[in-house]
Amino acid sequence: MEKFEYFIVLFLVAFPIVIMMFNKKSMLKNREKNALITIVISAIPFLIWDYFATARGHWSFNPNFNMGIYITNLPLEEILFFITVPLACLYVWCTIKRFDSLKDLINYIKK
Repeated sequence: MEKFEYFIVLFLVAFPIVIMMFNKKSMLKNREKNALITIVISAIPFLIWDYFATARGHWSFNPNFNMGIYITNLPLEEILFFITVPLACLYVWCTIKRFDSLKDLINYIKK
């Protein structure tokens, strides 16, 4: 199970993305493509930085906690991190933005 820890965390973070895909009231509905393109473009500098930092030995990824699928010297989970986490944050932000106030959000949650 250790080998899948990073992937499991990413899956849990990505859960709002799955909800977004099937939620007709989502603020990102019909904008998923634009959001994904933006996130991929913004992920590129961080992935390059991550690549060079690991290549220089500034940090590394414990192979006991990832699935062992690497693209260059980065595990697949690290690459997915830079896509799933920003997309999940964007989804949560757009969902919260639907409400006029925190009180409206809390009342919605209580229903």
